[in-house]
Amino acid sequence: MVTDDYDYEEAEFIREQAEVDRLNYKEAKAYIKSLGKESLLKEIRETDTYEGAFWHDGFGQDNPVFKILSDDFTSDREILIAILDTRFGWQNYAYASEALRSEKYILLKAIQKFILDHREGDAEEHSCPIVDATIEALHDVDIIKVAAKNNLFYVIKTFWSELMSDRGVILTAVKEDPHLIVYASDSLKMDRVIAFEVVEQNGMLFCELHKNLRDDKDILLVAIANSSESNIRLQGDLAPNDARKLSIDLPTHPMADASARLASDKEVALAAVKSSGHTLKYLSKELQGDKDIVLAAVNCYGLALEYADKKLQGDKDIVLAAVNNIANSLEFASSELKNDRDVALIAVSKDSWSFRFIGDILKNDKGVAEVAISTANRNAPGFAYITVICLASKEIQENKELVLKSAEGQSRIPNYAFRFSSLEIRSNPKIVAQVVEQSGYVLEYASDELRNDREIVNIAINQSGYALRYASDELRNDPLLVETAVCKDGKALEFASDKLRANRKIAIQAIDNDFNALEFVSSTLKQDKKFMREAELFRLD
Repeated sequence: MVTDDYDYEEAEFIREQAEVDRLNYKEAKAYIKSLGKESLLKEIRETDTYEGAFWHDGFGQDNPVFKILSDDFTSDREILIAILDTRFGWQNYAYASEALRSEKYILLKAIQKFILDHREGDAEEHSCPIVDATIEALHDVDIIKVAAKNNLFYVIKTFWSELMSDRGVILTAVKEDPHLIVYASDSLKMDRVIAFEVVEQNGMLFCELHKNLRDDKDILLVAIANSSESNIRLQGDLAPNDARKLSIDLPTHPMADASARLASDKEVALAAVKSSGHTLKYLSKELQGDKDIVLAAVNCYGLALEYADKKLQGDKDIVLAAVNNIANSLEFASSELKNDRDVALIAVSKDSWSFRFIGDILKNDKGVAEVAISTANRNAPGFAYITVICLASKEIQENKELVLKSAEGQSRIPNYAFRFSSLEIRSNPKIVAQVVEQSGYVLEYASDELRNDREIVNIAINQSGYALRYASDELRNDPLLVETAVCKDGKALEFASDKLRANRKIAIQAIDNDFNALEFVSSTLKQDKKFMREAELFRLD
């Protein structure tokens, strides 16, 4: 239906222009056919690189020159090479003669030109010259290598699926990129030569081989030897087309796909756990109870203790090896060894977070707590209270010396050391004074009595003017304390009493420190023109 706002004049103009374009196209087609070879070559080489390869047809389409050339020209090697040298000239390849499309040099040149435009986002995969190549040309080793290196092998797979059963093609492809084994036919995924080529480059791809090879000990051992973290190619690291087209999930260790027979083979097991300790989880129950195997696993990856037989989780040699490797392996030790002081001391000396896994008996051990706190203060300043004191026995939580030590270094991060402490500790002037000297914010957790202690509050606001916020109402009305606070942090004026926020001297001191403190000045002073003129001088500063 034509609406009232239909522009008849515009529509007529478009129809007339289209007719002109069609006439121009017919003239252009006649003109290009009338050209001799030398004249055509001159047109191609001297015309703009894009226009030299295309003619506009009047229907909004840019057609490759070869589409309208006579057969003798589309079979001319020199003309095709000249056109391929122009931008987007590779699109003419599809209209060249079969003889030219079978020539290795021509196809390589067309692919290389396509790759340049494809990288710039100006070419779609379905238009790749590989689509229009001959089967003979695609058997060439160099063509396969270029396709494999440039994420174009899936184009071959899509349009020439019969080549996925060609041993030479697949062997060449996986030598360039072992991940391309996913495109091979089932029969070639059973080929031992191809399989060795794949796992020698990336053992993690053992899972992509045919299931019949999962019981092949030689292949599995090679895969294990080449299964390091560096061989894991994550989806985020793949080129855009690779990620979209390659049907590879995040790879697992080859032991995850090994046959039950090989999962019970001690030689295979030792090789696996020495390479990746966590592979203990894939071994047979019998080998998970083998001390040599488990010891090798936890020496490589302490947390593999989780997969050891219960009996070996209670073996002190194995547990010591595990916590020496990763302290938090203590989580999987037997209850008896979680209460073993030697084991606990090694764990907390390496990582204070492992304190949460020690037995209840040792959570009341002052020596163990001291080591854990020292480790936290060394490795994660500010977290000793969270990782140790909060998890310790009530007796340790009431130990003033340990609580104070756990607060060391907490000025570096928000301080939580006293938040959950007993009232007795939060009421101790000596402890609170030492802690607020490091972090004035801790005043928030002090007892009400100490928040009203002039000496304690003075120490706190000298460390952080903002600590005035946590002082008692009485002390927030103390002129000397408030002056100290606003000289440290002008915006601390927000927490002064109403009376002192109207104090001219204190207000000027606050604005001098931070002009934004003007926001917290009393409305009375803000109405004082003389005061505001004086305040504005600090804006200019």
